[in-house]
Amino acid sequence: TGTTTISGGAGTTNSFNVGSGVTFYDDSAGVITFGSDVTVNSPVTVWNGKDDNDWTNNGNWAFGIPAASSTVIIAATTNAPELATTTVALSEITIAQNAKFTLNTGADLQSTKITNNGELTIKGGAITATTLVNGNNSTIIYDGVSTPVWNTTDHTYNNLTIKSGSLTIADNI
Repeated sequence: TGTTTISGGAGTTNSFNVGSGVTFYDDSAGVITFGSDVTVNSPVTVWNGKDDNDWTNNGNWAFGIPAASSTVIIAATTNAPELATTTVALSEITIAQNAKFTLNTGADLQSTKITNNGELTIKGGAITATTLVNGNNSTIIYDGVSTPVWNTTDHTYNNLTIKSGSLTIADNI
């Protein structure tokens, strides 16, 4: 109940936990709601998709286009982000519950930690991460990808869709 203001200049680092059902109000984007717990380590920027689905459009970010030191939260919005033929390096990225994110052919996502609580569509490109986390209600969609880029050695797919292409299972399911 009430209002908490979190502020800081460029490079300011704050850490806080966003509980389930918490809503942020961003003057430029409107309302951003998180349906599951999210821990935020700033500098943080939140996808609001205000203009379109272009990752490089500053108008789509509540706190500016992410830098390599950024913690990124992809919130559920009408305009889900698509990473096109760009290499993006981040500290952490979380795809919130009911949010969608697409990695297109030619894109490269590099992050210390990637948490998927929503829907991640992989159409190509590469994912490099130290830690990969799939939430209980998350979905990963491979769309025309010949080689999986989501490391499954130590990780579990909760909902996997093969939209196009084929699947070869070389181990126990």
